[in-house]
Amino acid sequence: MPVWVWVALGLAALGLELVRRDLYLLWAALGLFAAAPVANHPLWAFGVFASTTALGFAVLRPPLWRRLNPPARDPVSRLIGQRGVVLQTVEGLDFSGWVEVDGRRWSAKSWDGRVIAAGTPIEVLAVEGIQLVVHPWQAPLAESQGPSPK
Repeated sequence: MPVWVWVALGLAALGLELVRRDLYLLWAALGLFAAAPVANHPLWAFGVFASTTALGFAVLRPPLWRRLNPPARDPVSRLIGQRGVVLQTVEGLDFSGWVEVDGRRWSAKSWDGRVIAAGTPIEVLAVEGIQLVVHPWQAPLAESQGPSPK
């Protein structure tokens, strides 16, 4: 095939890639462009095309795809580990209480079944649907609050 055919096919594949944006035809386009200089030797041209396309598809596409399409993060799951306060007493293992976390009011249940009184600081341990699983949060003791030496 003449050089211009390899280049024309490469441009067509690149144009389709720009429309589709799925990173499949990009590697074929690069393979076609890479094969154009050796177009006078059909076996070499096909070998360069096939190896460049396969290498790009197998090695370069996965990390590039992950970088361009990061996984969507569930906005509720970001609450795990955050602290808040109990607005209405959380009673046991059913979603009976209300807490405020990140400036919003959420239905909540206790992690271990204990009753958590209103006004108690809490930490979010898990999210079940759109409801939070919490436990009372205890601030770490400062060194001066530790047991006194005898």
